[in-house]
Order: sequence, then C-alpha cells, then structure tokens
Amino acid sequence: MSVRVNLLPREFEERSRQRRMVGVGVLVVAAWAALLAFVLLGQLGAVNDAKDERDTAQAEVNRLQAEVQSLAAFQDLADRLNATNAILTTAMDEEVSWAQILNNLALSVPTTASLTTFDGALNEGAPAANEVFTENDAADVGFLNVSGYSTERFAPGVESVLLRFGQVDSFFQQYLSNAAQAEIGDVGVTNFDAEVRLDEDNRTGRYADGLPEVTR
Repeated sequence: MSVRVNLLPREFEERSRQRRMVGVGVLVVAAWAALLAFVLLGQLGAVNDAKDERDTAQAEVNRLQAEVQSLAAFQDLADRLNATNAILTTAMDEEVSWAQILNNLALSVPTTASLTTFDGALNEGAPAANEVFTENDAADVGFLNVSGYSTERFAPGVESVLLRFGQVDSFFQQYLSNAAQAEIGDVGVTNFDAEVRLDEDNRTGRYADGLPEVTR
C-alpha cells in the first residue's frame, strides 16, 4: 500500500484553490458577457429591421401623397364638371316637348273640324291673377290658343272638339272663349276660339336622371 503525502504548505493549496475559483468566475463572466452581446446584437438587428420597414412605409406614403397632389387638378376639373352638369340638368328640367304637344293637338281634332291658327306659350313664374280657370298651378306649364271651325255647327261639332281635347292626358282645363256662325262657300260652319292648358306630362324628362355620360 502506498501513501500520498502532501508536502506542500497549506497556504499554497489555498492559493491554488482561489486561483481555480477565480478562473471559474472569469469563465462565468465571459459566458454572461457573450450572452449579453448576442442578445444585444439581436436587438440591434430588430431595431434596424424596424427602421428599414419604417423607411419603406414612409417612402410609400410620400409616393401616395405625390400622386394625390398630382390628381388634385383632375379633382378640381371633375368638381367643375359636376357643377356644370347640375346647372344644365336644372335648366333642362323645365324642357317641354312642343313636338309632342303639336302631335297630340293634331290627333285630337275630329275630321269634321279644322284648325286655322294656333299659338302657345310656357308659363314664366306664377300664373297671372286673372287666370281663374287653372285648377292646379303646380301642374300648369303653359297653354295653347286655337282657332278653327267645325262643319257640324256648335253642337255636336265644337263640343266634340272640346271633348277630344279633354281626352288628351297632357291637356286639361279646356274652355271655349268664342263661337260664331259663319259660312265657307255654301257650307255653314261654326268658328271657334278655345284655350287648352298644358300639364307637366308635356315635359320631356330626359334629363331627370342627369346628363348622359360621354363615351369615347
């Protein structure tokens, strides 16, 4: 059996133990520092990525703002066009189809009567105070004055003319202002003057939904 005998002083052994502890501590500190450095580098990378994303987003915002500014002139043009269309639509809202009125007038005259003259006009503003025959001012857009004759005398000739006027949907409040016996050659006739009111069905209404779009 061999026996190991430590001949070194106890102080030397203590210093050796302390040096080993210091070495372990240094290794621990170094490992901790390395870990902190790794974490710090990761954080710096995340910060840089965030900055890059921010710069990219800011560049996109700047681009969009530039586009918006470049389109401002077109928006102004569109606003002016819409305003002009609104003015035209309002102005044309009162448009009346005289072709429709004259066609209805021609179709309503019986074969035993003829018109010699006629004239018409649209209302401007409120009806005159002496127009006591108008039932509905809101629907009254104008009038027709007609003169003519009937070969069937007053009854049933002139009466049938007034009745036929009353059958036209866009005519109303027809009345006789004058009637007189006369002759054309050897034929007895009745001359007459009458007035017919025109309602809002005579409006074209073609711009009620706005002006038509221009296509290219």
